[in-house]
Amino acid sequence: MTKSVEFVGLPGSGKSSLFGIVKAYLRENEFIVSDSANSHMSRELAVRYLEKKKGERLRRLGIRGSLHYLCQWISGYFKVAAQSVALRSFLYDRTDLVGKILTANADRAIPRWEREHILERYFEAMVHYELVTALENERHVIMTDPGFVQRGIALFGYGRLSVDEEKFGSFVGVVPRPDLLISVEVSPKTATERLRTRGFPRRLEGMELDVIQQSLTQTANCIDIARNVLEKRGTVSLVIDNECPLDVALNVLQSELANLSL
Repeated sequence: MTKSVEFVGLPGSGKSSLFGIVKAYLRENEFIVSDSANSHMSRELAVRYLEKKKGERLRRLGIRGSLHYLCQWISGYFKVAAQSVALRSFLYDRTDLVGKILTANADRAIPRWEREHILERYFEAMVHYELVTALENERHVIMTDPGFVQRGIALFGYGRLSVDEEKFGSFVGVVPRPDLLISVEVSPKTATERLRTRGFPRRLEGMELDVIQQSLTQTANCIDIARNVLEKRGTVSLVIDNECPLDVALNVLQSELANLSL
């Protein structure tokens, strides 16, 4: 069965640096890693997915629809067809999650173009998840940064001075459950200092520094809620203190991974 690994943390916590270390570790241990960087699917992945789905799809479409579908197949629209089928499958199977995403997105006081951008990124994650999990290989690992949980943390937490804990907990309760959650922890103050150097996420741009720290404190609360909810659902969580030097954090992470059985 396909495994799933997600990272959570404040912006500037160092998630991306540790993401690369975990990906390399898994590949060294002969796992097939489908990470968010290659979520733009390969032709091979699209074909394998459609091969699995096409029999069921052709039965539903009937003769006329089947001919149209086969014309698309022959013309080489593998990726477009796979994306369409995968997204519809995910939306149909997880209507509760989709409803919570749409509601939370609509509640944000942000421009329409930004709402559409958020949904686009969610749809990409949905397609990626559906494609890989449908193939069900016990040596296959999905790695996402940001994944569904971190995207939810950003949606509910970034730029807010208060968080509806009940709504956020309800959201985490219906996301695809990761087998491993790696929480990269730094204080809101440290995150703010790092972001001043590398740049702030869009939803924090233009805010006063003290307001940003207040918002990051709420975001850190979201991270704690997510970890608690997911642990109750059976997710294994690793907490990595990234306030320490990077080489120390990496050594701790590698040691913890060696003790896990994915």
